[in-house]
Amino acid sequence: MILNYKFRNFMSFADDAEFSMLAPSTKVKNRFPDNYNTQQNGYNILKTAVIVGENAGGKTNFVTSLDFFKSLFFSSDRVTSERVLTNTNNLKGNCRIYSDTTQFFEIELTDNADTIYKYSVEFDVFGIINEKLFFKKDKAQEYKLVMEATRILENLKCNEDGPNCDKKECHIRGNGNYKLQVIDIGKEIRKSLEEAAKVEEPLGLFVTKIAILGNPIAIKFINLVKNSVESIDSSIIGVIKLKMVVNKKVVITLTDNGKGMDKN
Repeated sequence: MILNYKFRNFMSFADDAEFSMLAPSTKVKNRFPDNYNTQQNGYNILKTAVIVGENAGGKTNFVTSLDFFKSLFFSSDRVTSERVLTNTNNLKGNCRIYSDTTQFFEIELTDNADTIYKYSVEFDVFGIINEKLFFKKDKAQEYKLVMEATRILENLKCNEDGPNCDKKECHIRGNGNYKLQVIDIGKEIRKSLEEAAKVEEPLGLFVTKIAILGNPIAIKFINLVKNSVESIDSSIIGVIKLKMVVNKKVVITLTDNGKGMDKN
């Protein structure tokens, strides 16, 4: 299930937005002992969380961000920011260079056993900028790196008039190289991955490639992302429903406009 989730520059959220299922480490937690569960790994996790806010306050966009993040793991296609999903205040005309198209997502998950995962990905219109996966076995431990990919973008050129460009489609391309750090992988395989990343077209997630190579931590993390979160129930107008599945039980319900929704 989700412990923490953070994102930036997505739809109506220009700055960091964060959601946590961790119980507070204050006296409030002691007053309501039935409101959280204690996991084997040391975390105290809330049983229920509710997001409330005024109309057009960003509740739907928050849930949509999680749905979008999850969708990245179901495709090996290019990972880039899209104009329609970028905060409009960060866009400068149609120019990709002058606009802030960098989007960031970070998530902490636990599998209800003894492993906690922390993953982040940052990308723009040219592809992935940085991607990292960590894991640990207990709350008190430090995270250990599983993989990291860092982009070095070169030869980015444009002959148009920057922010004043009136072209609706931009075809700027840059030559991107990636520096990879991956545990339990040979030098030859890492070199092959770095060579494969030297392409002009954007790439899919590196963590999925590491999983294909048989990394057990990456495999478990991806399966957890795919199977532990169900997002928007769009068939009900005015109601947002987000479900985090823990032992086949729904532990989170988000409500909109003050209208509650029964747990399933």
